Amino acid sequence: MEINVKNFEETFDVVVRDIQQAEFLAIDAEFTGLTDKNLGLLDTVEERYEKLRTSTNYSLVQFGLAVFFREKEGGYSHRAYNFPVFGGFSRKFSVNTDSLILISESGFSLDDMVKNGIPFLNLDEEEKLRLKIEEWKKQQEAELLQKVTNKIGPSAILFEESEYMNAIFSKVERFLLSPDTRLEIENSSRYQRKLMFEHLRYPDLSFESIEGNGSRIFVIEKKPKEEQLKILHEKEKEKLKELEEKVGFSRIVREISKSKKLIMGHNMTLDIIHILHQFISSVPYIYTDFKDMLTETFPRFIDTKVIAAAQPVWDKIQDSSLPTLIETIKRGILPVPNLKDPKPGRGFILTDDKLHNAGFDAFITGVCFMSMMQYLAKIGGTVSLLESTGFVEFPLTEPYLNKLHMMRSIDVKYMNIGGEELQTERSNVFYATFPRHWKSIDLISLFKPLGNVEIQWIDDVSALIAVMDRSKKDSVISMVNKSSSADVISISTYSEYRKSTVKRSNRKRNLITSTPSSKRKVEDSNFDEKAMDTLSGSQVVMKCNLTAENKLPVASISNVFDTPSW
Repeated sequence: MEINVKNFEETFDVVVRDIQQAEFLAIDAEFTGLTDKNLGLLDTVEERYEKLRTSTNYSLVQFGLAVFFREKEGGYSHRAYNFPVFGGFSRKFSVNTDSLILISESGFSLDDMVKNGIPFLNLDEEEKLRLKIEEWKKQQEAELLQKVTNKIGPSAILFEESEYMNAIFSKVERFLLSPDTRLEIENSSRYQRKLMFEHLRYPDLSFESIEGNGSRIFVIEKKPKEEQLKILHEKEKEKLKELEEKVGFSRIVREISKSKKLIMGHNMTLDIIHILHQFISSVPYIYTDFKDMLTETFPRFIDTKVIAAAQPVWDKIQDSSLPTLIETIKRGILPVPNLKDPKPGRGFILTDDKLHNAGFDAFITGVCFMSMMQYLAKIGGTVSLLESTGFVEFPLTEPYLNKLHMMRSIDVKYMNIGGEELQTERSNVFYATFPRHWKSIDLISLFKPLGNVEIQWIDDVSALIAVMDRSKKDSVISMVNKSSSADVISISTYSEYRKSTVKRSNRKRNLITSTPSSKRKVEDSNFDEKAMDTLSGSQVVMKCNLTAENKLPVASISNVFDTPSW
């Protein structure tokens, strides 16, 4: 179901009810761009987060939500929603053409987004506007209670306006003595209306500027203080209602957070970063602070890419991208969940072809979760347990909770939001500096006697080099020092490199935490991480090699509390 600014308010309660009654939720998002930071094979979780955080220069423009219900008679039903979002505070709007082309192929339109996108404010922005309303109310109340007749002379205003204002005072004095209850002053300039608001101080008169026939009219009415206070409070209610409308789609995200329901996403790190940043609060610079923020907002989530990229599911599919996953289900390679077809316009079916429509992607993410859990239950002999508990309480979901997939990483398979990060052993990784004119082929030639290597460039003159044959790691430094390039290349262990970078990171952290948030800058970015899921050829081969050791041993599945051996 498409929900835009025109039907958002009338459908809001329905969506909230669905969130509250659902067994679990699935989400997806589409963006105007991602990040141009290169995702390194040897990134630490902190480095990866720092790179992905820069994606907030771009905007989340489409949010998909699928809600799944467990039916009493067996099986599941769902409803799916697609929300275009746009607006909020005055903010920059950046677009990467590649990302825009990708989402436009699913029917997305910038013109439609501007016209029909649902506005939003995060908590920080909302608080600023709420404080402005509070300040306005206090100022109006103070002025109302302190009103005294205050006829002003030429010295109080611009000389050329003094004659006009004295004429206004004369009009008001005559109005006070007349039986009339309303006085309208037409053809006044914006500055003249400002002067009237500031300097007409009569305790039993109210002042308002309204839209007239082609110009604004300054209206003066006879009203006692009590009535004026009542009108003031009504205006405050109107302003607060307008504020709630500006908060807009953020209210849906807050309802999802409040529900504490289990949330699914596929390769969802960027989705999470954008959702937090746009609808909750600016994401922090420090990774550990991000973990705290995410855990507080969404206490239970599963990245289905984590399940798909680990054995035994990986052995079955050999490609963990969302389009491939749904194809394996259609072809019966993975189980087809018992999912009832929705009412027309309220959801999707498996044969729909609407990839990159956020609502549809959320739907198939939920379907893939159910299918993979059914597969694990089948090979582990726990089908009856799954049928009795449902998916949310099924113990085999526990190993995957609160982990975000780390794509294109040699040895860090996920960010462990819910606990301590995995400790990686990188004695086979080395830090090298070399001449600026060197290319990858020069490094590969130098290390050729040691077999295959992976290179992560740091800058033009340095790189991290992983020797894939760990049995040869102890001979790396001596081999390089004895080579013909020994006089132009410097090499050290990864642990020595990390010691120096940790020192720099600590200095940077101290600088960030001592700098006001309004002074901090976010770097430009446009790398399409989700698009990496659909790459083919040599990059897919690399992915296969990288995930070959992501093992959840089949033998351990019968013990539902075992943790995957990633």
